[in-house]
Amino acid sequence: MLPSSPQLVEVQPIAVPAWAARIPGARLTTARVPNAVALSSADLTAAVAAAYGDVLARSLHPARFWSFLPEINQPLDERQTRYMAFNAGRLAAFDDRPAARAATASAVGHAGRDLWVHCLAADRPPVPIDNPFQTRPHRYSARYGPRPPCFARAARLDRLLLIGGTASISGEDTDHADDLSGQVRVTMRNLSAVVAQVYDPADRLRLLSHVRVYHRTDVDRDALGDLLHEWLPAEPELIEADMCRPELMIEIEALAEIPA
Repeated sequence: MLPSSPQLVEVQPIAVPAWAARIPGARLTTARVPNAVALSSADLTAAVAAAYGDVLARSLHPARFWSFLPEINQPLDERQTRYMAFNAGRLAAFDDRPAARAATASAVGHAGRDLWVHCLAADRPPVPIDNPFQTRPHRYSARYGPRPPCFARAARLDRLLLIGGTASISGEDTDHADDLSGQVRVTMRNLSAVVAQVYDPADRLRLLSHVRVYHRTDVDRDALGDLLHEWLPAEPELIEADMCRPELMIEIEALAEIPA
């Protein structure tokens, strides 16, 4: 089990989950790109590459990234959105540090102007975990940008499973666009499938000890809470944010503790 410790001091605009401070031997580092919302496509890509390069230089074995990107779906040119330009910068940094591709990640939008990148690094390499229902992000087609996103669906550290941002996606395509109930159902299937790679029993969702749910501002929180209650053993943390695809209504990340 995780040892108890003081919670992390909140970093604006969205705090890193408190459990990140309690992993033995882990260290959290942060980089910020001021006024990222004003950057062109090329300048944002370069700034993201530098920010990721900064946190990677200070991180032994990256296991988990959180990125908070302003106006994440804003078109920057005829080829890409701000998220796509972000992906190009992240991939450029990972080209210089290939082992970082084993880390899991989430990237959501926020209402501020700065880009924040947080990296949780461990004292041993994580084991990347795939989802059989989803295409590996680095193999996404050009429909999702000139350079693909790059992260593992989850990263295992001994008995801890760090599950990155998980949404209603099958293969590389969105399922149930703008349908909250359908998106919750497919997202839970994906979460269960990731845990199933390391733990066999059918009730594997009960292992999710810390769950954070990002949701669009137009989502009915009461309706969402009722849907989540049908699947999850504990009350999740709900946070308003924009997803990396405008048709996605929710994205869920979690920590699972695997029985011995």
